This record gives sequence, C-alpha cells and structure tokens, in this order.
Amino acid sequence: MSRVAAFLICLVFLWIGLTHFSPKGRAWDVEVENSRIRLHLMEWERDMKEAGLDPSPALGRLRSIKVANTSDWAGQYDTGENVIYISVHQLSRGEASLKATVYHELGHMAFKLEHGDCGIMYPTCGTDEYYSQNWNELLKEYINKCYERRWESL
Repeated sequence: MSRVAAFLICLVFLWIGLTHFSPKGRAWDVEVENSRIRLHLMEWERDMKEAGLDPSPALGRLRSIKVANTSDWAGQYDTGENVIYISVHQLSRGEASLKATVYHELGHMAFKLEHGDCGIMYPTCGTDEYYSQNWNELLKEYINKCYERRWESL
C-alpha cells in the first residue's frame, strides 16, 4: 500500500472518530437559521455553565431553531420535533426582547419551565426597554428557577 493511500485511510478514520465520538450537546452543534438567534443561544449556554448547570443534555436533544413567518406568537417549542420556532416579528422587536424570547423557549425545552415561573417565562412579551433595564434581575430569577428544575434537563 502506498504512503498516500495509508495517509488517506488514516484521515478517514480520524474524521469518523472526531464526528462520531466528539461530545454532543453544544450550542454550536444546533442548526440555527439566524445569526442573532445563534448568538443568544450561545449566551444561554454560557450563562447556564456559569451558573453550574449542564446544558449539554438539552442541547443534544434540540434539533434546530427556526424562524417562523408569523406575528401570532413570539416563540414556540415543538416537543415532538425538538425544534424551537422564533417569530420573524420578534426579530424586529429589539435585541433584548429577542434574547428573552430565546431564553424563554429554551427554558421550556431544557428545564420544562412553565409560563409564570419567573419574569422571562411570562406568557406575554415585555418591551425591549423592559428587558434591557431589568435583564440582570430577570436572568438571576430565571437561573434560580432553572436550578430548581435542573433534573428536568437530563
């Protein structure tokens, strides 16, 4: 066998090993249709890790986050498909509101949080200004609720 063929075979086995045995459940592994949503997904992953929560089981289940052409709702989590949908309308509302919506839907998906469990989980959206001005407190309350339900993410 030539050296080139042996080298190519080694590369194939290396690629298979890296793709098959690499850790799953990272924000970067989730298919996301919008770069702004991806940024908030990655921030959520970081916030969960900084709080001592392991987001990898939930992220391993999440297939994708898609933008839905609707203004009837801000976001939805499809439990059967393991897909989060964010309304195209939310993309125009402002960055803080979009971030709150992404965290809200991830709260449903990862920790089975319910509407009203905390400020981020209210059933209606606040204004962008509200989320901007109150984010630190809202996040603290949200993380505490996620921590209470941490076993739901497994």
